[in-house]
Amino acid sequence: TDAIQTIDIDKPWEMSDIQPYDPLEGGIAFGALDEDTKVQVMGTLGILVYDGSSGQKGFITYGAGLKAGMKAFQPPLGVEGCRRIGVISCVKTTQECHCAFVCLDEAIAAVETIAEIGVVDRTVHSLTPGQECAAPMMVVKRGFKTRFTTQARCVGRPQSTLSYQDVHGNEHTLKEPLVVVSPNVFGAAGDSGAVLVEATSKQLLGILNGQGAAEQDTRQGTRVLPIWVFTPMSQALHALGCRL
Repeated sequence: TDAIQTIDIDKPWEMSDIQPYDPLEGGIAFGALDEDTKVQVMGTLGILVYDGSSGQKGFITYGAGLKAGMKAFQPPLGVEGCRRIGVISCVKTTQECHCAFVCLDEAIAAVETIAEIGVVDRTVHSLTPGQECAAPMMVVKRGFKTRFTTQARCVGRPQSTLSYQDVHGNEHTLKEPLVVVSPNVFGAAGDSGAVLVEATSKQLLGILNGQGAAEQDTRQGTRVLPIWVFTPMSQALHALGCRL
């Protein structure tokens, strides 16, 4: 369920929220162009953040498939109203963090709200490794198949390294990520980069990376439980040198 989907530049990938936004806000689709291969990569703008050194504004998103220097567009290339919004200035794909910073061009306006949620508490709700979480969660994503998800549950941060797959079937690992389960259709290509929000406090928790699986013991025996993996927001901000 990696939100980064590779597509042909002349064939926009089908997403629910590809209309132009001015100003930009979190939770909407964008595209980034690899000018060497002429392939567009698509994902979700998470939330507006600021470079810790320069103060430049931009959006935090998922990192796989992106590389520094790629030009970013909203809506994606091939959609009516498409315009350049900036460049991918930093990408971090380590065992602790899979994320990127979309640095906005000076003329591009953006707001701190998130589509369908509005204002969120721009502080980070942190979970330590091994800590469980019973609070309900919301995931701000606009994928074609998944829409907006409110019935998610963050089970916590296991003290282990988990594997997950992106939309191309490539496997990645993340150390002590946030793990989320949901009874609904939850994540599909186009959703990664979406923000995990605590439903009551509206505090930020993490950035959606992809889908994995875990075994769950039941009375009928062991069954495979789909899980969704997030980079904790605090780790993403630290790795990218950004602030809220």
